[in-house]
Amino acid sequence: MKTVLFLITTLKRSGPVNILFDLTKYIDKSVYNVHVLTLCGEEGDSRWSEFEAGGVTVSTLDLPRGWRFVAAAPPLRRVTKKIRPDIVHCFGFRSDVLAALLLGNCLKVSSQLNYPFDDYVMTYGKKVGGTMAHLTTWALKRYDHVVACAADVATKLATHDVSAKVVYNAIDDTRFIPALPSERVAARARLGMWDDANLVFIFVGVLSDRKQPLVMLEAFLRFQEQHPRAALIVLGDGPLSATCRELAHGRRVHFAGNVPDTRPYLTASDAYIATSKAEGMPVSVIEALALRLPVVLSDIEPHREILAIDPGAGRLARTGSVEDTLEAMRHIAAADLTVLGDHARRIVDQELSARVMSRKFQALYATMGR
Repeated sequence: MKTVLFLITTLKRSGPVNILFDLTKYIDKSVYNVHVLTLCGEEGDSRWSEFEAGGVTVSTLDLPRGWRFVAAAPPLRRVTKKIRPDIVHCFGFRSDVLAALLLGNCLKVSSQLNYPFDDYVMTYGKKVGGTMAHLTTWALKRYDHVVACAADVATKLATHDVSAKVVYNAIDDTRFIPALPSERVAARARLGMWDDANLVFIFVGVLSDRKQPLVMLEAFLRFQEQHPRAALIVLGDGPLSATCRELAHGRRVHFAGNVPDTRPYLTASDAYIATSKAEGMPVSVIEALALRLPVVLSDIEPHREILAIDPGAGRLARTGSVEDTLEAMRHIAAADLTVLGDHARRIVDQELSARVMSRKFQALYATMGR
């Protein structure tokens, strides 16, 4: 039996943690002994107990946050020596750098869920984010395997002499059961939404320049001039939150902020819209597809990859274009949502389910050995 040690900052509910949870849920535990080691102590909405309930051993180094994580050397070496992993699989900047610095004798895999020079720079700024991105690419060259969440991420990493395999981000499709029309109506009532809405779009993401929520909002408000009973749900918060709320004041736009579970809101919706300038492989889009929601997606490579699996699931709109986004929304409104929904779910069933993702990682682990 091989022991796989997953290294991650914390198990606070987030995209990377959800990916890790689904990977470990479907790993064959008669073949792999699974251990998750977090670098920092838990706070907030942690999934620690859920990992343990799934048969995963979990422990923490309980390190200080921020750049002081460099203090990890003695405890990380001590714990790793005790666990004796056959493979160390890292998620996130801290884990990538620490494993490269301190675990040179271990077989190592890194999951890159975004392109560092997009994600870190947009999140932390050019100086700090750029330094993080350069450190990441330095670290990845010391790994046995780098796994990108999308072909676009792999292509961009190659420009930094980092070779990456592709395993798509995925979701546990058993948790995302498409709603019946009556269930959609009931979900809207529970959320206190407009009971006369005939087409509800949903946007999920940080309200920041990277996600371009203002493009989405301006397109929707113009769409609503022709479809007055249409409505919009916005999940997320961020630096553009006040601007977005001011723009949509008095219109049929429901701002719910950050929520622990998007499913009730997705269930209440008819279609999904994403206007991002950059993504890895966006999990929120995959969740929407699993619930049979047609999609309007900005014309970036990860979104093109998704719709290439089944183009009938939605429409691409030129990134940053309000007019193109509006036209794509009009296309969705004029189409048969049931047919589009069939195509949407097919994308998940074929390529983007957690079981498929976990099988691909296990196939990679099986090739690794000294």
